Amino acid sequence: MTAEIVGPRGRVVGIDLKAVEHAMPAQVHTLVGDLERTPPEALTGPGGGLFDVVISDMAPNTSGHGDDLVSARLCRSLLDMLPGVLAPGGGLTMKIFEGQEYPAVVRETQRLFREAKGFKPKACRDVSRETYIVARGYRAPTPPAAEGAGG
Repeated sequence: MTAEIVGPRGRVVGIDLKAVEHAMPAQVHTLVGDLERTPPEALTGPGGGLFDVVISDMAPNTSGHGDDLVSARLCRSLLDMLPGVLAPGGGLTMKIFEGQEYPAVVRETQRLFREAKGFKPKACRDVSRETYIVARGYRAPTPPAAEGAGG
């Protein structure tokens, strides 16, 4: 469990469309909401800072048609949000459905991290299109220099 890994001084924040019904350890905080509509400042790390790791188990409601495209969109939304939530050097694990956009999302993730690759855990059935992208060494984008700055 993530709470055991971060220990009593760590902080875990989870967001889901549905409320979590069972008790959580003190360092686990849950929010009800849609990640794509949640401002990054609502998801803050210890002391209001950035997180060392982001874990996403997001998946679309499956319809059997185009689920992989919706999954890729969710992953891209998460990648766009990283500058506001993930500390430089941090790690990421995110669920994605294999499909036509999967290789592109892996490449986009590789541009943001020192290392990124696909990973299918043994817990995923062989016939399932569910897999994960695991990344380490986040290279946070540097903000553009203010106009007129310098000299």
